[in-house]
Amino acid sequence: MARKWMLEGQLEDPWEEFFVAVNVDVTANLWTDKYSLRADMVPSFLGEELARLVLVVGKSLNFVRHVCGDREWVMTTYRVATNSVGTGTGRAAAIAAAATAGGSGVGAAAAAAAAGGGGGGGGLWASVAEMRRAVESAKGVVSRRLLELLFDKYMIAEHMQGLRKFMLLGQGDFVQVLMDQLQGDLARPATSLYLHNLSGHLESAVRSSNAQFEPEDVLDRLDVRLFEPSHSDVGWDVFSLDYKLTPPLDTIFGVAAQHKYLQLFNFLWRLKRMETILAGVWQRQMAQARALRTLAELAPELHRGTVLRAEMVHFIFQMQYYFMFEVLECSWDALQGGLRTAVDMDGVIAAHSRFLDEVHARALLSAQERPLLGQLRSIYTEIVKFESAVEALDRAGTAEAEARARFEQQKYAQSLKGKWGSTAPEEEAQVQRSKHFATVVVPRARAHLSVIQQSYREMVGRFLAMLSGHKDVSLRFLCIRLDHNKYYSKHSE
Repeated sequence: MARKWMLEGQLEDPWEEFFVAVNVDVTANLWTDKYSLRADMVPSFLGEELARLVLVVGKSLNFVRHVCGDREWVMTTYRVATNSVGTGTGRAAAIAAAATAGGSGVGAAAAAAAAGGGGGGGGLWASVAEMRRAVESAKGVVSRRLLELLFDKYMIAEHMQGLRKFMLLGQGDFVQVLMDQLQGDLARPATSLYLHNLSGHLESAVRSSNAQFEPEDVLDRLDVRLFEPSHSDVGWDVFSLDYKLTPPLDTIFGVAAQHKYLQLFNFLWRLKRMETILAGVWQRQMAQARALRTLAELAPELHRGTVLRAEMVHFIFQMQYYFMFEVLECSWDALQGGLRTAVDMDGVIAAHSRFLDEVHARALLSAQERPLLGQLRSIYTEIVKFESAVEALDRAGTAEAEARARFEQQKYAQSLKGKWGSTAPEEEAQVQRSKHFATVVVPRARAHLSVIQQSYREMVGRFLAMLSGHKDVSLRFLCIRLDHNKYYSKHSE
């Protein structure tokens, strides 16, 4: 039984006599869920640590054979090991083969395993220490083979880069093109969206950016997902990119990890949307400065909007810098170090889990940070309201400027004909319209902008107060950058 487990990764234990247990009902997550250690059945002379090494050797062979599809390597290993013991090379020769075969020795792991699993006297270990050396050699070779398959055949590093570029918005040109193309569709009610339309925008964004040069297997896994909408949701609330993962990749990126990537995409996509909104507001305000310069009564409100937009841009840019550089880049560098030092599958899984857990927590997505996240989303809501207020002000100002221009053009045309430029009723209508604009439209816009400005500053002030006492020193430094000149502190007094 032990021999078959150590040579082939197969476990046939109908009477449950072995210290490795198998759950025959498990068909997914074979690495984490199918095999486990029965601690109470580990022989006292063996010890739990060595028993876990035996578990990992067999589990790795099983994973290589059934999930990675490399049955030939496992069977070759079996034949080399069996011949090594069966031809009388004995215990010492088998262990020597395991120790000297190196990373490319196909039979090394099996030779080490066979040294203790044979039926003859030459296949028995002289001591537990000798057995440990053989099992450790076996684990090293099998783990190296498994990592070779993951990194070379299944391109685990490329897929991590793909997740970083697409789900964590690291591919800037692609993200901007996709955002620009989707703005119109995502502003509509969520129930009116269709996946095939959004998928077309996704393909167009890939072709229009450097994302087109990514490996084909990475791009084939990129897709669009729509969450179940509620009655009042718009496209922004339900849209997400998705990255399809199949075995053996889903062992590294499990269901919980995939869920975290979706949460992180949603968080970063909202932040990117705020940047795009403010960029659009800037363009509109620059156009207003030229087109509405004749409306003197509107100048103070245009200035107020410009100042408020500058405050919002500072806030969003600082948030982007914190998440994209201080969080993602630093965590990514730690992940790369973890992958370089990983010696087995568990090391790769642990390195990626540490990366994802740290990013998820520092992106304010953990349960403990929900108050902060809620406050941040309230600030986003005020930015969306500000966009609507600027659009309304632009429409009203443009309508008034065009009406005044038409009236002046009419007067000029009449004067060219030798007539009076305007009649008394026309002059009165012009005066009344201008008066309505100055006494009703402008004060209404002023009040609207004032409410948004006050609400925004209050929410930012509360957000900063929450950051200032946070246990994470990076968030405390973020608070300092957001309020470096004590602007919000003064307003809160």
